Amino acid sequence: MGASSRPAAGAGALARVLALAIVGASGLAGQSLSYDGSLSFSRGSYIFTEPTNSFWFSNGLTLRAGRFTLSGSLPVIIQNSGIISFVAGQPVATGGEDSEAVGRRNKGEPVGTHDGSGKGMDGRGSAALVDLPLGRQGVEDPVDGDSSTVYFRGTYEVQVGDPLFSGSLELFASPGALRSVTLGVSAKAPLRSVESGVGTGAWDVGVGASVAAGSSRNLFLADLSWWSYGDLPDLVLDPGWMWGLSASRSFSAGRVAVSASFAGATAMVETMDAPMSVGLGLMVLPRVGRAVSAGVWFGLTEASPDISLSLAWSLRLGG
Repeated sequence: MGASSRPAAGAGALARVLALAIVGASGLAGQSLSYDGSLSFSRGSYIFTEPTNSFWFSNGLTLRAGRFTLSGSLPVIIQNSGIISFVAGQPVATGGEDSEAVGRRNKGEPVGTHDGSGKGMDGRGSAALVDLPLGRQGVEDPVDGDSSTVYFRGTYEVQVGDPLFSGSLELFASPGALRSVTLGVSAKAPLRSVESGVGTGAWDVGVGASVAAGSSRNLFLADLSWWSYGDLPDLVLDPGWMWGLSASRSFSAGRVAVSASFAGATAMVETMDAPMSVGLGLMVLPRVGRAVSAGVWFGLTEASPDISLSLAWSLRLGG
């Protein structure tokens, strides 16, 4: 299953899709081990009244043996709120510890966020200060304690995220118009709890397939997968489909490639729209076994970050 099986993640996904494209086009055989890393940034208000900035630095290893591929990665996440959790490797506006407010949300209405200043970040007054875990402060409306407000940390915290593992089997490979057909499985392990501000405390599992087709310079990728997400204590995450489409063109004897992508998924949360994003990417192969890529994604719905940027690299260690 290709990386675009996590399309709404935006940052980093395009780079991994391009890497798969180059690997598929080169007809890599035998066994190899590579180090894959990425540095990503996303910013979005999602369904809230204040934006969240998320940075994450991911490191992973990928082992390829014939038609089999195994990979694992672990991100370090820095963000200024605990209301964006990472589900199946992508940022989702769950509300974190205050996920009950997201579940109560009227679709189309933003959820207010508070910064502990005695005034809601949505501009409302009449608030009383309360102490919260993770060193945060928040405010609660004393008139309506059930109002749809969540707590906004305001300061940045560094957290280790949940590890993501995947395995795939290439069923078909050819130098012709249909380049490859691949089946795969992925799983996000619950290393972090809801209280961490980056995790859900539950497993996410996905199965899917990807198809690559094209000519010597043009490559088209399609990816479809089905995911089952672990629920938060106060918020149900609906299982559903993810998909991604990408078209790339290579130059300079295949050492440079540019691409355009579209990614989407069915709605995970009943009170939110389905995530959808479009992206542009550039990939450079400075030498055999090494790749560097950059990408930018733009969110099309409230469930996606407004903008995501990524820089990714891959270095073959052996094989």
